[in-house]
Amino acid sequence: MTGPKIYILILYFLLFFLPCSVFSNISDDLSDSLRNTSDPKNKVVLYEQLFDYYLNVSPKLAPAYIDSIFLINDNDFDNIALANKLKGDYYFSLSDFSQSLEFYLKSLDIYEKHKNLKFIATLYNCIGQVYHYQGKDLFAKAVDYYNKALSIFEMSKYSTGKAESYRLLSEIYADEIGVEFRNIDKANEFGLYAMDLIYNIDNDIEVADIYTTYSWVLFLKNDLNKALSLQLKALRIYESYEHLTGVANAYINIGAYFSHQNKSSEAIKYYQAAIEKATKLENIDLLNNIYESLSEIFYQINDYKSAYDNYKLSVNAKFQIYNKSRLNKITEIEKKYEAQKKDLENQKLRKEKETEGFIIIFISVLTLISIGFVISFYIRHNTIKQKNALIEKQHNEIKNLYNNLISSETKYETIFNNSYLGIYRTTPDGQILIANPAMIKILNYPSFEHLSELNLEVDKPFRNYSRKLFKDQLEKNGRIIGLEGEWVAYDGSSIYVRESVMLVQANNGEPLYYDGFVEDISEKRKVELELLDSQKQLKDLNDTKDKFFSIISHDLKNPLAALITGSNFITRFYDQLDDNELLENIKTFSDSAKYLFKLLENLLEWSRSQTGAIEFKPKQYDLVQLINANIYLLRLNAKEKNITLKANTPDSIYCTFDENMITTVIRNLTSNAIKFTPNGGQVTIQTEMTELNLIVKITDTGIGISSENISKLFRLDQSFKTLGSNNESGTGLGLIISNEFVEKHNGKIWAESQLGVGSTFCFSLPIKV
Repeated sequence: MTGPKIYILILYFLLFFLPCSVFSNISDDLSDSLRNTSDPKNKVVLYEQLFDYYLNVSPKLAPAYIDSIFLINDNDFDNIALANKLKGDYYFSLSDFSQSLEFYLKSLDIYEKHKNLKFIATLYNCIGQVYHYQGKDLFAKAVDYYNKALSIFEMSKYSTGKAESYRLLSEIYADEIGVEFRNIDKANEFGLYAMDLIYNIDNDIEVADIYTTYSWVLFLKNDLNKALSLQLKALRIYESYEHLTGVANAYINIGAYFSHQNKSSEAIKYYQAAIEKATKLENIDLLNNIYESLSEIFYQINDYKSAYDNYKLSVNAKFQIYNKSRLNKITEIEKKYEAQKKDLENQKLRKEKETEGFIIIFISVLTLISIGFVISFYIRHNTIKQKNALIEKQHNEIKNLYNNLISSETKYETIFNNSYLGIYRTTPDGQILIANPAMIKILNYPSFEHLSELNLEVDKPFRNYSRKLFKDQLEKNGRIIGLEGEWVAYDGSSIYVRESVMLVQANNGEPLYYDGFVEDISEKRKVELELLDSQKQLKDLNDTKDKFFSIISHDLKNPLAALITGSNFITRFYDQLDDNELLENIKTFSDSAKYLFKLLENLLEWSRSQTGAIEFKPKQYDLVQLINANIYLLRLNAKEKNITLKANTPDSIYCTFDENMITTVIRNLTSNAIKFTPNGGQVTIQTEMTELNLIVKITDTGIGISSENISKLFRLDQSFKTLGSNNESGTGLGLIISNEFVEKHNGKIWAESQLGVGSTFCFSLPIKV
């Protein structure tokens, strides 16, 4: 990736480190200063400087200094706000924008409560950067935050902050991702404002960043000499402070300048120097873009081996980035699930304690009633006077007991009605006797009257376990704990529950009731399924990647072997070969080189489609004109084999599609048809209209394909290639690219064939995209 494309990565690393402390190679001095001070405020400043230093030298060590700030005084609002801001910086460096924004907003909330305008404006810039790096759809929101920060800095006359806001505005208006948003004049205007303030800034790193930003604006204005000069000034500052991130990005920027001027050797030198710095930083994003840029440069100077080597390194880096993103997503889901699970367990524990309290009260009441009866029996053996006195006393005690009992029943009713768990009682034959509001809500029934019409034995609202086995186990063990299963709700939807049931028996041991507690675990089940699906997707992606590289390495092996073997043969026997033999060997070299070129071309096109570098731009076009243009382009290929190449179409058909993508599809399918058609055959392109789709059919009179091999077409994880009628070779990637381009149009691609008769390759385009 050269030129403007690499600018996005450079912005990423320069933007987030602002505002920050000056970096240098004096980390030991900072540590010494820390040991020699007892002032808490000085310690906080030194911890912040150490955090900034290690974030650009060894990021894994940086978070420890955030914890150190908390340990000084975790009740100091300044410490809490600063620590949250630094956490936002750390997660921003990991491209975890969600976490970064969360901590920035926490810090902003504290500073707003204490009306600290300088830090409020600083956080506005940080939040603007988060929105900037989440894509062009949020650019307007980012600009709004930058302008809010600028207003505060201008009011407070804080030059460093004002220059930072100008620089950020210059960068976003120069950003190539938001092409529709780009405004070079505004980028130049804000860049000049920032440059005018550099002499009022006491932070050399911020000055270097302003140089870097404005040098890119000059590059876009095609003032290359000034742009390069300014970037070199920034590089000298970064090097003097051993600022690895700044040095790496400066090398990349300078490499892009030289590449734009077609000075390949100078560009390669700076890109390779950048690799060394990026490797020390363990920054996969940076390495991916450097390898991609080197691949393009080597490709332009016809060094295809180096181009392929660097491209392969870039692809490996992309897979690591993707895997890291997916693992972060899986980790985030797991954390949410564990937090939810712990919360539910705590709620359940509280409910169990309340239930235990109710049981204790109930037993106490029964005990007191029993004591009352004993007292009553004793009174009968005393005098009438004593009996009357005791009866009066007993009356009062019973009254108090009755009031306690009513209170206990009220508490039980409150627990029953307000519990988040479903509570029910059924007869052994499945008739529902009692159900609390939570049980009715879980099963989504309108009322208890509707729920009571459900018979668990007859209607069997369970989808994955046997009611008979359930009853047998319950009556054998007396209880079932934590049975998970799928129930059918009132509207027919599925609900996943965890159920615990206790058997209530009569004195003779006969089962009377089943008392149960039901917990809705549908969300937990959903999270578990999402985790399993994510793991499967990750495995499928890795499997596909492995198969893909296996196929590509196999495709590269034969032509490279032919080149090596042939060149060794000519070198050894050059004097013994006549002109015809030399010509035959050179033709073999040419065929192998063409095959390698076609493979690399397809690889690059496929990779661009995978990374979203190919923009989908559907418009109204005349499809017949596009078909005729491809026939004209491939007429010489057909003429070499005396093949009749024609179109059987109306004069014009207008449809909405991406011209470049559909051109690629028609060219790939037509050239394949010519390749597999014997001399003197025929290739025909025709169209059909249905109510919803436009269908293009490319028919040949070639060798045909077996039904077994048709299923292997259009698939990345299958390797199916065969030689053409004149032993022409192919890469197999053309059909895969065609399939992806057709799918982008919400269309379909397929093949129909008969061995020895010919093949028809078809694709459909929706009339309305």
